[in-house]
Amino acid sequence: MNVMVKRHDHIIEILYRMFAVLKKFLFPFVLAVVSYIRNPTQEWILGVAVLVIILSVVTISFLTWKSKTFEITNHSIRISEGLFSKKINEIPLTNIQSINTSHSFFKKICDISNLNIEVIGGEPIFFVLSNKDILLLKEQLFHDLKTESNEKNFLLTTKDILFISCNPIHFFKGFSIIFGWVTFLLYQLKDYLNLKEKTKETEFDLHVLSNGLTKELKASKEEFTGPLEPLIQFLLHNNVIENSIYLILFLFVSYLIGFVLVFLKYRSFFVDTNQHEISIRFGVFNQKLYHVPKNKIRSIQIIQPYYFKWFGYVKLKIENIGLGLGNTALEIAPVLKEKEVETFLHTHLPDFKNQDVMCKPTFHSLPFYIGRTLRVVVVLFAFLGFIWQPLFYLYGLLPFFIAKGYLNWKYAGLTYNEHFFTISKGNLFHSKKVIFLKKYVEVLETEQSFIQKRMNVLDYGFSVYSEHIVDTHTCRDLDEKEKIMYLLMRKEKTHA
Repeated sequence: MNVMVKRHDHIIEILYRMFAVLKKFLFPFVLAVVSYIRNPTQEWILGVAVLVIILSVVTISFLTWKSKTFEITNHSIRISEGLFSKKINEIPLTNIQSINTSHSFFKKICDISNLNIEVIGGEPIFFVLSNKDILLLKEQLFHDLKTESNEKNFLLTTKDILFISCNPIHFFKGFSIIFGWVTFLLYQLKDYLNLKEKTKETEFDLHVLSNGLTKELKASKEEFTGPLEPLIQFLLHNNVIENSIYLILFLFVSYLIGFVLVFLKYRSFFVDTNQHEISIRFGVFNQKLYHVPKNKIRSIQIIQPYYFKWFGYVKLKIENIGLGLGNTALEIAPVLKEKEVETFLHTHLPDFKNQDVMCKPTFHSLPFYIGRTLRVVVVLFAFLGFIWQPLFYLYGLLPFFIAKGYLNWKYAGLTYNEHFFTISKGNLFHSKKVIFLKKYVEVLETEQSFIQKRMNVLDYGFSVYSEHIVDTHTCRDLDEKEKIMYLLMRKEKTHA
């Protein structure tokens, strides 16, 4: 095996670091420029501030790039970085859990990519190399992660992308983007656009569609008499028609922005599978490519947003040790028919099988699930109400928290056998079932309060092998008759 000599990230990474830093300050920079346009005094101060920012960004970006070096030997990866204090890490190659590449639109043009090497018990290793060097590096050092051509694949259709974009989460992302920018622009440009409080003479001149419709109704209302006349007068007097049109347009644009975000993420979504690994690619401009060894996958998640449930769909994620703190779940099927889950697992993840949840909380435990959800918010709303009395109206949100407690109870469950431990959960947005390979289950535990003892129920929990300090999963208020059989599932094991 050839060994990589000590080297830096690709030199273009300097420009990208500069761009990435400046991008973070784009919003305040635009704000400063607009403020200057509105009040063009002391022009030299703005010029000096911009010059200082640019020089600082260039200098720090270059020195940070220069201070980072890495080299790869037959047995380890050695990384040295730090601008003011030097930090050296040496990671054995045997600790590698997965590798993935990603590139932005700018890096794609330059034919370079980020190479991320995920390890257990440490931060991800991050290189920026040409695509040619990355391919050579994979062949020399990580050939065991990808040793044969891909045999099976999975990709999304346009219909799938449209279905995913209907998720309220994506709609609210679009809503937040357009609301933030519209609010900012209206506030900064209100003097130039004369967006002041409307007068009676111009109240129907802001939008052509609402103007025509309103004038038509005004012209006809004198001739129209009947039971709907008070309603028409109310609509005209309060600008309900005009505001409704604005609201509909606003919501429509929010959906379009959400759809664009989904399209940019999933348009190139593709899954390749062979005997040893799974390769997952997604993203149009900011493209990512993950290579995950199958023997490093500890669990799968079967997630079902409620609107997925109406149409019989689910989405699948895999959990891989070492994928990175806060990012342990990776989508492998963003949308899939529920009846095709078993076939999908047999094709791409034959070590896993879909499991039905057998142990469910008793009906008598429902008040406890709701109570656990309410106990904090009731006290919090009371505290806020005493600070400012109108906040007592927050108690109007209690039905949502009651619904959350009910859904927690409805979808809670646990099942286990000689191969898998499965736990299910639910919240206001989706239900989720997580299936763990038994070899990754480290500790089994049960807990019972004096109230649970009188109800003959207890909490069942287990801890799994993870790079996190604590990774425990608990299902509450299950029948205590399962306790003996559950604890008998404990046994010593070794990790692959």
